[in-house]
Amino acid sequence: MDEMEDIQVTSLYKTMVIAGVVIACALMLIGLWNADTLAMNEKGFFTMSFVLGLFAAVVTQKNVRDLACFDQTTTHPATETARRATENKDTETL
Repeated sequence: MDEMEDIQVTSLYKTMVIAGVVIACALMLIGLWNADTLAMNEKGFFTMSFVLGLFAAVVTQKNVRDLACFDQTTTHPATETARRATENKDTETL
């Protein structure tokens, strides 16, 4: 996804992310397969919870990354007001 948005990623990072997702999914499937005491609807509930958790993690990471990029390119009104106050203070002392 990052490559489609022209964001540079290393092959090590990409490999680690893919490995982490594959390992997490495999452990979830193994756990559900071995959970003989759970009914099928309970297994479905745990599967959907896991999938939604993965989705939430990806969305949160993307939002944090995009907000950090946005903060670097824009100035906040409070920061701008503080900068102007400092400039006015400096010109008054001269």
